[in-house]
Amino acid sequence: MTKSDVELDGRSTPPRRMVAWLRRYLPLEVAGTAATLLGAYLTYRQTGSLAAAAIAGTVAESVGYYGLAATRSWITWHRASPRPARRRRLATFWLVSRATVLEFGPAEIADVGARTVLLYLLPSVLNNTTAGWLVGKLLADVVFYTVAILSFERHRKLIVPVRLRPQGDS
Repeated sequence: MTKSDVELDGRSTPPRRMVAWLRRYLPLEVAGTAATLLGAYLTYRQTGSLAAAAIAGTVAESVGYYGLAATRSWITWHRASPRPARRRRLATFWLVSRATVLEFGPAEIADVGARTVLLYLLPSVLNNTTAGWLVGKLLADVVFYTVAILSFERHRKLIVPVRLRPQGDS
């Protein structure tokens, strides 16, 4: 969660929203992309199997992406909580889990099948393994971010801590 998440409210202009979405999702995307390519490459090198590499790339993407997303969300929710330390950890765990499922659950459902199929098929279609993985990843990301952004906008009040929301965004 970034400062731009907090600044987003129902009155934000489309360009401002796009900048906020980039600030929110770009670091996650960099972590996920690096993990995808590394996981797929190492698995392919070890096994020679595009299917195994596609599955490994999909799993690695999730680990890199959601690892960073959960860490950022944890820090934000934990700092925003007025509860004592012990109760704050439990409450933070619950709030981060809820926020992550609301924002990314529907996107992940739409994405996981598409990403695996694209990472498997496009290296053969393009006759280039690395280019196929990159193009497949980018096409799957279009599906993922369309759903994730819609989910974020729909559930923003449950994703961004109350104490951090702008005054007019109740």
